[in-house]
Amino acid sequence: GPGSGVSARLLGTLLDWSRARGVKEVYLGTTEKFLAAHRFYERNSFQQIAGNELPSTFPKMAVDTRFYRRAL
Repeated sequence: GPGSGVSARLLGTLLDWSRARGVKEVYLGTTEKFLAAHRFYERNSFQQIAGNELPSTFPKMAVDTRFYRRAL
């Protein structure tokens, strides 16, 4: 539940795995409704970006209208 730190640990594992494989940036998409998710991403050094700043290969979902990027 809230405050358990599971989300942060999962994110840390993903970022460590990505760094170890030479990934330089992580992008994600979400909806405007998920305010708690926005706060989580922003607390974890993701910066909100415009949709046109996504890589051309980003698998954009129709429901996603808010996008984030984090450099590693």
